Amino acid sequence: VGSLLQYLPAEDFRPHLASLSKTLTWIESHQLSDVIPDYCDPISSQCYGKPLRGWASPHLTPDMGPQAWSTAQTLTCISRMRKNIREL
Repeated sequence: VGSLLQYLPAEDFRPHLASLSKTLTWIESHQLSDVIPDYCDPISSQCYGKPLRGWASPHLTPDMGPQAWSTAQTLTCISRMRKNIREL
């Protein structure tokens, strides 16, 4: 989707705004969060630290956590989607 948003004119997406909305809903609902632990409580096994948010590729195992390349592709797609919608 990101590549299409980059290379096709924004007007080509007007009939597909509902589908773009569904894509954005999917993106929002699949954001992952992980913690880089600074400290883990040995009693509760709760870890505290810096949170990371992003996306993982759907073809990888679900417990992989956010990955840089998947997050970069997702953010690029969102940026292009925003640009095209503004043009409409």
